[in-house]
Amino acid sequence: MPQTYLFAYDYDKIKTIMQDSKKSDIFILKPVASGTNIYAAQGKGIKLVNKKSVLKKMEHYLLQEYKASPHLIDGLKYDLRIYVLVTSYDPLKVYVFKEGLCRFATEQYNNKKIKQRFSHLTNYAVNKNSAKVGD
Repeated sequence: MPQTYLFAYDYDKIKTIMQDSKKSDIFILKPVASGTNIYAAQGKGIKLVNKKSVLKKMEHYLLQEYKASPHLIDGLKYDLRIYVLVTSYDPLKVYVFKEGLCRFATEQYNNKKIKQRFSHLTNYAVNKNSAKVGD
């Protein structure tokens, strides 16, 4: 599980981490889901950053270590979603939906080019705009 830091609470720690990181270290900056944050869905506001990035305190964002070597399928980054419903804790009653969801990036993964959103993000709302959709 990648380390995650909330700007609202961990800003001093984030500054130290960024200063102490290697030039090649990559972090992902994400909006925090909340009723007041209009950027917390569909890949909006997500950025990959590194040591060279200047980060100001952004109350509704988090910084997370980015896994630079993810598992790939045919060179593409992907994520899996499995839907689970817990209806009771005592006794524990859990239902797992038999079908899940797999989302793929639309360009070959390259951890050297952090500005290529279509190779790093798997959000449908982002990748539907890729020139590679439909190929």
